Amino acid sequence: MKPKLPSLQLSVAFLFLLSFSSILFAEVPKDDVWVAEEMEHVGVIASVNGRIVHGDRFRVRMEETKCLHGEKLFSFYTTEDNKDISKLEGKAIQIKYNQKVTNAKILFSQNFLLGHSVMFHLGFELIDSILNTHKGAQEISISLFDSESFKASDYFDVLENCIPSTESGPFELKS
Repeated sequence: MKPKLPSLQLSVAFLFLLSFSSILFAEVPKDDVWVAEEMEHVGVIASVNGRIVHGDRFRVRMEETKCLHGEKLFSFYTTEDNKDISKLEGKAIQIKYNQKVTNAKILFSQNFLLGHSVMFHLGFELIDSILNTHKGAQEISISLFDSESFKASDYFDVLENCIPSTESGPFELKS
């Protein structure tokens, strides 16, 4: 049974703010280290920087009342100057997540540094399922690719990132 999100717009707004919070208000996260932040009305967000593009982050959000489920999110930074990047909001595209083709929904894009940061949503999953997916893996790989329905290289200059994983990743914090 899928958990219901009271308001996807509320989540998007908090994620928008969160995407800047670690840059503006906190210490710079260390490489290969999962960081957990508890945010009122949002829950706990565990995140880690990407290895290829450092500012890209993989996130797992756990709601306060639904700590058995995790919402998987990731961001990609691009310096491609495509004026239509904001029109991608709400579009579902195919990506490779750990070498398996799956869909990711583009939540929003925002101006950032010399380009744009784009937030993707991979959906909700039981925490135990996320753990089993990454068990024994050294990395989580995410790749964007060109397809008949979406040409990723028109929007993104770097099409892949690797995220450090550990035996339990962010879920050492699970309670």
